[in-house]
Amino acid sequence: MDVPAASSVMPSPSNTEFVPSNQDRRLLASAIVAIQESALWPGRALKIHFDIPTQRLTVQVVNSETEEVLDQIPSEEVLRMALELGGRGSHED
Repeated sequence: MDVPAASSVMPSPSNTEFVPSNQDRRLLASAIVAIQESALWPGRALKIHFDIPTQRLTVQVVNSETEEVLDQIPSEEVLRMALELGGRGSHED
């Protein structure tokens, strides 16, 4: 069975840092507000954080009343792995 090398079918990760435009930021903010105001997620809210060591945005789903983090993307484990691999500025999860 002939299997191609991963490098021939997968793009190489870019070393350039992604910097979202102001328009991208506004669109993200309006999407977050729309989700938070919807009845689909009663008692939950989204929080966006910038993880300085890994240079990544994280999205957290939190309980609106207790502020308990219910889920996070990327997870703490992924952020830790990115640090261990020296993955500053990489956006591949």
